[in-house]
Amino acid sequence: YEILIKVNNAPLDATLAASLPDRQKDLYSQFSPTGLADGEIRLSKAEQAAGPATFTADLSFKEGSLKSEQLPLPVTDIMASVVFTDDLVRVGNFCGLYGGSPVSLSGQIRPGRKDQPSTYNLSLTFENTPMNDDLFDLLPESAKKTVSEFRPQGEINLTANLNKSDANDRPDYRIVVVCLGNSVTLPQFSYPLKDITGTLTITPQAIEFHDVNAAPGDAVWITLNTSYVKLNGVVTLADNAFSGAVLNVNAGDIFFDRRLGAALPAGIRPFYDNLLPPSRFDLDFDELRISVADDGGKVYDMKGLLKLENCSMQVSGAKTELDAELNIDGLYRAGQGFENCRAALDGRRFGILGKSFTNVTADIDYDRDLHRWVSENLKADCYGGKLTGGLELKFGDYATLKQL
Repeated sequence: YEILIKVNNAPLDATLAASLPDRQKDLYSQFSPTGLADGEIRLSKAEQAAGPATFTADLSFKEGSLKSEQLPLPVTDIMASVVFTDDLVRVGNFCGLYGGSPVSLSGQIRPGRKDQPSTYNLSLTFENTPMNDDLFDLLPESAKKTVSEFRPQGEINLTANLNKSDANDRPDYRIVVVCLGNSVTLPQFSYPLKDITGTLTITPQAIEFHDVNAAPGDAVWITLNTSYVKLNGVVTLADNAFSGAVLNVNAGDIFFDRRLGAALPAGIRPFYDNLLPPSRFDLDFDELRISVADDGGKVYDMKGLLKLENCSMQVSGAKTELDAELNIDGLYRAGQGFENCRAALDGRRFGILGKSFTNVTADIDYDRDLHRWVSENLKADCYGGKLTGGLELKFGDYATLKQL
């Protein structure tokens, strides 16, 4: 036989659910749909064919809703075009509201057989969606943990490509988040950022940052309208855990803040704590590599430029002032300190005890054994003459100029 059934305003209810084949019925029960359906259903069975009849249902839905354990909030106001066959559900134009925000879906689902999970290939889009626990619950566990640590606020656009081609495989996904002027707090040292724009791409293997721009948040005491932070790069993941990163970090007109000081290595923190307002800095790290050591600690391989502006500090009880650029190349091991570090100093101005020096240059190396910074080739212009000598700094103990 071959039968054509025309459908008009058919309700999605328990009577319909009871009439479905087992595979379709399980999928139906997972999402508890409501609403009305229009379209056509074709039933057919060839002569002497074994097994049940085959069917194709080409339906349009309206006034619909979905809810399930995977959706903390129901999807409402659904309009959709869906084609059902014995072993496949093809979703065409699906749009609705999730928590008041527009959501759309397309792709296909193959309902699982017996105890096997369904397989799928879906594209899901959210627009102007608030970032909250309900949204985070939709993310894979590794992505959920990483994102929630930043305590994000505001609205985003989100596109998720979800794929599970085999019932025995792990789900694969690619989630693209477009920031719409959001705010976060960096977990390492509670530093707030606001007005965040840019794109994050999240996969099981990595989190990529594309042209992410931000400004210091309102909780930062001193800021300028020109203050900014920029981030590009990639964080790699292994078994849903951090395994490394290669980042490009830029910042401008950032004031030295106590929150930043809390994140610094213990050996540098005394120097940082001696800085006096309104000291500020620019940062241009073209290459910041973070890896995981055998003991599980993080290792930071840093190469970049640190520009100091109007920096004042106490050295041996005397106020010093410095405007300079430091070209940094170093390796730092978390919890242990610097393995090595060289900072090439190119200073426009250095002042101490009322004396002023210009065009200051020096190669400053970190002595790991003595925990001090040493230079043997300090040079500067001084009141029409030249100054040469050495520099030795040991924070927390003393900071002096030697061999001038």
